[in-house]
Amino acid sequence: MSTTRFYEIRREALEVWTFVTGRQISDELGELSTDNFAGAYECKWQNEFEDSHVNLFCSLGEWACNITDVLKETKYDVLYFENKEEAKVLFRYYTRLLLLISEMLTDFQDIYLHSENLPHSKKMIARKYYSPFTDRNDFTELLNYINCVCKHKTQHIHSCNNHCDLIFEDSGTIPESFQYVKLGDIDTGHTKNAILVPKLSNLIALLTRSYSWLDTYFKENRDKYLSLCNKFKASNHCT
Repeated sequence: MSTTRFYEIRREALEVWTFVTGRQISDELGELSTDNFAGAYECKWQNEFEDSHVNLFCSLGEWACNITDVLKETKYDVLYFENKEEAKVLFRYYTRLLLLISEMLTDFQDIYLHSENLPHSKKMIARKYYSPFTDRNDFTELLNYINCVCKHKTQHIHSCNNHCDLIFEDSGTIPESFQYVKLGDIDTGHTKNAILVPKLSNLIALLTRSYSWLDTYFKENRDKYLSLCNKFKASNHCT
């Protein structure tokens, strides 16, 4: 039996998410009942633009509350990764979070494209911006993994899922006996017999790092930041 409760994995990810993004939330016994992002990146970006309300930033901030909601969910805290039935439940939890992360990463990608006035066909340029220090594009690798394991499954995981084993990096034990569908290797040929689920902390780290890189981009490209704000300000769209 695992010596690491899922509670510890989830709680660490929640603390990183709220600290890095500047969100204020209640813990399980705290006073705040909702996710307050008044001090978060989105509000910082909004406050830098005094001309009008920028729908883009407010909407992104509200959407990101979904991440907080999932990370605050406590009912899976007592489950163990090594128990096959409990692993299925935890996998569904990770899947919900991955789907939310996918939407947010795509938003970051598209915000960069809008700022640079680039067409969607240049999305790899945007993704590389958020993965600058490695030959691997982990931004794209995660999106590809999500598309394979969580989305479009008839084209991918449904073709090889003969009751694949579920192995979690968060368990601390990764058996060498499996052929994994994993980050960087999503080939879903029939040789695959297990899904390797990334660490929760790594997923949140990639998402929070994207916030940081976008913040840096806005600071270093004031004219493009202002152009983006003007494109998405309230007078141009719904309020």
